[in-house]
Order: sequence, then C-alpha cells, then structure tokens
Amino acid sequence: MRVVTWTSTNAPTGNEACARILLPAMSPKARKKGKEEYHPVVFFAATAAEAESKARHWWAAEQARAEARRVQAEKAAERIRARKAA
Repeated sequence: MRVVTWTSTNAPTGNEACARILLPAMSPKARKKGKEEYHPVVFFAATAAEAESKARHWWAAEQARAEARRVQAEKAAERIRARKAA
C-alpha cells in the first residue's frame, strides 16, 4: 500500500491537498506484472501531510474492520461445526 499525494492551486480553501491509496492490482495477471491500482476513495486536506495521514488512518481502520469480520466469520463457522457435531 502506498499513498500518493498532490496539491491543487484552484481547489477550495482547506482542500488544496489530495491523497489516494495505491494497492497491488486485483487480477493475478496484472499483479504478476507488478501493476498497481488506485483505491476509489480520495482524501482532501489543507496540506499534503494531513491528507496522507487521513489516508493512512482510514486504511488502518479498514484493515481492522476486515480483521474483525474475519474473526466473526471464523466464530460463526466454529459454532456451525459444533452444532453439526452435536
């Protein structure tokens, strides 16, 4: 995961800097070539550092939510297995 930032001179005040997250490509063929894809979410802030910080915090929160969903699915699968065994 990489964060790309840029600034705009004609953006509204407080939104001059933008940040986007670059991720490895989803398709195996493109991933093999080392291609990257932009995540659709764009982060705006007054400075590039703030925009990058917003992007990194958002990504960390997304990763934590995905991990929580994975753990919950594992618990549900375990309950189903226990029910079938009984």
